[in-house]
Amino acid sequence: LCPAVSDESNTRAVTLATAELAHGTAYNTSAAAKPDTAATQTALNGKANSSHGHAIPDVTGLQAALDGKLTAAQALGQHAIWVPAVAMYGRLTSGAAANAVETGTNRVVLRTLDFDTATQEFAQFAIQLPKSWDRGALVCQFVWSHGAASGSFGVVWQMQAVALGDNEGADQAFGTAVTVADTGGAANNVYITAETGGMTVGSSPGDEHWVVFQVARVPANASDNLAVDARLHGVKIHSTTNALTDD
Repeated sequence: LCPAVSDESNTRAVTLATAELAHGTAYNTSAAAKPDTAATQTALNGKANSSHGHAIPDVTGLQAALDGKLTAAQALGQHAIWVPAVAMYGRLTSGAAANAVETGTNRVVLRTLDFDTATQEFAQFAIQLPKSWDRGALVCQFVWSHGAASGSFGVVWQMQAVALGDNEGADQAFGTAVTVADTGGAANNVYITAETGGMTVGSSPGDEHWVVFQVARVPANASDNLAVDARLHGVKIHSTTNALTDD
């Protein structure tokens, strides 16, 4: 409906139909149904829907970023704990002796526990393994050396462990020992053994149990023929985790 038109002497009303204005979609319609200019439509065509997805290749750099992330299987698995000999202590009965050696030229100090060539001696240490430990078998690796000796000689190392929980008596039996043999030969050279087989911890380990480890040399083993003390520098403990955190 158009306003009245005045021509000096006459005033009359003129009525036009919506179709005559060519605004059929602009009159009495919802906002979504109204026409758009070409520029507006072009701009809208470049926008993403409020709910939409993309293939990984469509996002620049996304695949490379994902490739750099750890999978759950990679983040879990086997983890290592290093325990130096200075954190260990000789057992009160048949205990290994603490020792320190300094090399002649560069004065590198080797702090060790020394194990006898004839009598079996023991040392212990205790740690609280991570809560994420799956309570499965542990794997051990020994770092050691020896003093002057003639020829190439073998040493056999042994490890066993027992887990102690809250309010549990300490006098529990260690689990079955695992052993690994290694060969030395040069005084003050550092030797690193192969990994042992899986070691079962005694006394049914649980979350946050305190685990006591016992390490020994096994001179009665036929493969142990080093005629001087075997010097232990430390042990690496491999445990398998089944959670990403210790929550």
